Amino acid sequence: MVTVPCLDGPYDEIPEKPSMQISCTVERDFLRALMKSKDFVSKTYENMGLTYSYLGNKDGQFFISGAGSIYQYATSIPFSGETLPEIIMPPEYAAVVGRLFSNTNLQVGVSDRQQIVMSDGPTLIATRTVNEKYPNTVYAMADADGELLFTANRQKLLESFRLALQTTKDDMVGLSSRIHDYGTVGLAGLDVYVPNAVIEAELFVEADIVKDFSRTYFSLPFLIKCISAFEDDTVYVERLDKFNGAFRIGTGKEEITVLQPIRYDEPR
Repeated sequence: MVTVPCLDGPYDEIPEKPSMQISCTVERDFLRALMKSKDFVSKTYENMGLTYSYLGNKDGQFFISGAGSIYQYATSIPFSGETLPEIIMPPEYAAVVGRLFSNTNLQVGVSDRQQIVMSDGPTLIATRTVNEKYPNTVYAMADADGELLFTANRQKLLESFRLALQTTKDDMVGLSSRIHDYGTVGLAGLDVYVPNAVIEAELFVEADIVKDFSRTYFSLPFLIKCISAFEDDTVYVERLDKFNGAFRIGTGKEEITVLQPIRYDEPR
């Protein structure tokens, strides 16, 4: 067997292949979660820790997260083997591992040189972990009690929100519950209000309303991002009163996204 090293960055000499001091085994769901986490890392530098993907532990499983100042992606992934320490990694590493590994099972570990190492047998990829502090609020928002507001078809939501995005330059949307009265029949759903729309449009999305709620504003591109993270047909949307009324979106599984509302003073 021939070993072909490939290095990203300047090196005086080819370093030795890293070995794992502790390790565990995961399946491909782990890679899919890492790939999603890198799409949610912060693009600004107020909190340097948020510019990286996060790998922690929660209830005996990996806790994977990517977060910015107003949004978050998080999920729990099972593993078998040793428990790894908290790892903060470059999002570029989280992106590349999902493309380069082909086998179903993957070994994940930490070397004695503070590197995270992943291998599927023929291929090994390592990078140095990042010495930054990651905020504990990512755990708190995943665990917080939420009030279920509505459930809706994911694709219908995305179609309406993408249409709304074409009608505004402000990239903002207001959501509220509403029952449309059609004579003897009432249709429950979401009113989608677009402030300062360049095209007048009344958007309404059918949904199962569990709790009435008043108009709440969000960044429209980030709302689309938070809903697009899922594959299931139905999404559940909760309000987190302990976190400024943030909306937590999920599908009834471990995977969630969280989006903070935006303050907007409606014209009178």
